[in-house]
Amino acid sequence: VKTLFGGINVTEVVKAVQDLGQAKGRPAGKTIPPPSQTEPATPVHFSNLPTAAVVDSLLKIKKNKRVKPGTLETYESHLKLFQRRFPFLPENKEAIIDFLARFDGPSGRHQRNHQDILNMLYKHAVKHFGLKCNSVAELERPLVTHKPIKTLSLEKIGMLNQTPQNLLERVALDLLAGHGWR
Repeated sequence: VKTLFGGINVTEVVKAVQDLGQAKGRPAGKTIPPPSQTEPATPVHFSNLPTAAVVDSLLKIKKNKRVKPGTLETYESHLKLFQRRFPFLPENKEAIIDFLARFDGPSGRHQRNHQDILNMLYKHAVKHFGLKCNSVAELERPLVTHKPIKTLSLEKIGMLNQTPQNLLERVALDLLAGHGWR
């Protein structure tokens, strides 16, 4: 029997698989079941708004508002992930919760940041595109378990900058303060 894939003989493929199974210590003919494809528990309901249009509009408004370039890049990267997953804005909370579940770091900070940016996107869609409701606003914000690192203010760095008494202390302070370790 020939297959569509370059005329490979199926019996030769079966024999090769059996040989590989024996080489790895598995009994011949024992196959690994394919991964199960689970259906979502609830169907996803999409709006008729293309996610790309809402994202582009939001980013234009933020750019016009003169948001810092680094912040714009963060918004864009977070929203592009959502845009790739959902070509149209989902209206049910379960789909959004499933998307946010991907960001399961130990502190919860990434998930909260993504949820805040999605909330901003949905607010924009409600205000400018006539979306019925903000599905993200109904979600509780994730708790952040780790406190952020406290840094010195510029005034405190200025006072600390006057304290070095020799060259070694000056170099150490310049390295600590100049490389963002403050």
